[in-house]
Amino acid sequence: MSNVVRRSGKSRGKSSREARNEAWQRRQALQVAAQLPDNPTEALAVLRHAETLVRSFLTGFKPV
Repeated sequence: MSNVVRRSGKSRGKSSREARNEAWQRRQALQVAAQLPDNPTEALAVLRHAETLVRSFLTGFKPV
């Protein structure tokens, strides 16, 4: 047996739908990241606020 590495567009163990969903999520994350402040501390604060918004409006989670 030879040590052949097979390379394809699909991730190993993921369906094509899962791979497409992950690619879409990565593109969305890139769009969000492109709009973040240059300062890492400020960018992380914005992301924390965004997470709170998502949790409260989309899942009904109420922060304490």
